[in-house]
Amino acid sequence: MKLVYQPVPHWPGQAWLARCSRDDERVTVFHGSDVETKEQWFCEAVWAGDFPAGDFDRTDIVAGSGGRLRGDGLRFVSSASDIDRLHSIHREDAALVSNSLVCLLAWMDGDPDTGYGGYVEDFANYRYTVFGERTLAFPSTAGTIDLTYFSNLVWTGERLRESDKPCGERRFGSFEEYEAFLRHCMRDFVANARSEARLRPYKPVCPLSNGYDSPTVAALLSEYNGVEAFTFRVNQHGEDDSGEAVAEALGIPCRVIDREAWRMEALAEVPFLACSGSIGDLVFKPAEACLQGAVLMTGYGGDLVWDKDVRPSDPVAIGGGSMLGLTEYRLWAGFINCPVALWGVRQLHDIIRLSNSNAMRPWDVGGGYTRPICRRIVEAAGVDRSLFGVGKRGVSAVPMSRADDLGRCSRADLLAWLKEQRRRGRKGGGVPRYPWIAELLDRGISPLAVLFGRIERVVRRRRLVRWLLPPVSWLRKRLTHPYYHHRYRVHWAMDRAKRRYSGAGVLRFPVQ
Repeated sequence: MKLVYQPVPHWPGQAWLARCSRDDERVTVFHGSDVETKEQWFCEAVWAGDFPAGDFDRTDIVAGSGGRLRGDGLRFVSSASDIDRLHSIHREDAALVSNSLVCLLAWMDGDPDTGYGGYVEDFANYRYTVFGERTLAFPSTAGTIDLTYFSNLVWTGERLRESDKPCGERRFGSFEEYEAFLRHCMRDFVANARSEARLRPYKPVCPLSNGYDSPTVAALLSEYNGVEAFTFRVNQHGEDDSGEAVAEALGIPCRVIDREAWRMEALAEVPFLACSGSIGDLVFKPAEACLQGAVLMTGYGGDLVWDKDVRPSDPVAIGGGSMLGLTEYRLWAGFINCPVALWGVRQLHDIIRLSNSNAMRPWDVGGGYTRPICRRIVEAAGVDRSLFGVGKRGVSAVPMSRADDLGRCSRADLLAWLKEQRRRGRKGGGVPRYPWIAELLDRGISPLAVLFGRIERVVRRRRLVRWLLPPVSWLRKRLTHPYYHHRYRVHWAMDRAKRRYSGAGVLRFPVQ
């Protein structure tokens, strides 16, 4: 088997698509300008290991993706998390694999099926992919595409098969063992990212809040020179979420980002909605200057891995929907997304036992928000106890109504797309209804949804009127349930995002 490379200059720098033919020993890899291409392997990845060796298929401490030739065939490597994935489909004479769902659909001239409205719910199932089913289905007009999380795929000449990532004999019997594991992985990971053998080395960057998870990652990174951070001063409700004081204590330069600045760019939502159905991660868009050429080191997954009082479900669910929206956007902006909290996640029960052990009591502050492992690591790095872990807030932008999923220009473009679909007639089994109904729904229901969202927050804070919470919450959920035209936001976003792979670029509209 042999790798043959075909650069595609107008593609996003980190995008790639491999065509594996059944009647040809050659595998052709089409790729953007920032993909590392070697005789035996290719990647847009960082891992805890020697970069020139290219052994990213032999570890579960890896972020990004790529392919590696071995004796048993070509191994396509996924990120060891549930916030990235491989996309594949079998055709009559070949199999196609890509790190981009948009790229794969553009290649096959396929679209999401307008007769299918469950894409957003399907994307949400990613939460169970580390400990549950690793491959989910994406229905399209070109056939069913497989979305593979946390597992590798192996091509042996006939079909793709799923292959688990190696884990090794790993046990965490004490805090010292777990901390040593994290620091060892961080040392090798940072060295790999900065390797001079790379076409383009990556700089370590971390988003920083005053919670627990991101300060823990920053503390682990603080011993390395050249690390950068950025922070948002407030969360979406206007509450203090700044990590500036933590960054100062750790000696890490920190840039303050306006979390709402994405609204100044038309169609900013497109790559986020196309791959996740959500705008929750759009807050990272204004930090694009920090993210370019970076490996983004986050505390994603800390809610499960580092919380003392967590009780894992069966199957185990990680996260609440955040970070998946970066799957396509990171290829456009040019960065690697690495959730450090998920390193060693398959030893989850060992880590939970550590958090509840007697040895960790001095760092257990009690209450409903306590993470002794995080507190011990961050305080040991010189951060005062009062500066972090003060309250659970979260970075994501969770819209209070479906109309908030889109800015003014994007909403207008969605309505124009709906009109276009009606003119074309039936496509994939579904026909969008009249767009003028959509405009009425946005104008009428959305303000009510926002109002009941505010009422719900007030009721939660006032114990004497807690009996009002169930009916208010029920009304708010009914009003924020996707009304018909927002069922098509993934279809619309995918149509617009595909233009990034045609050379035309995403449509631009003036901001009004």
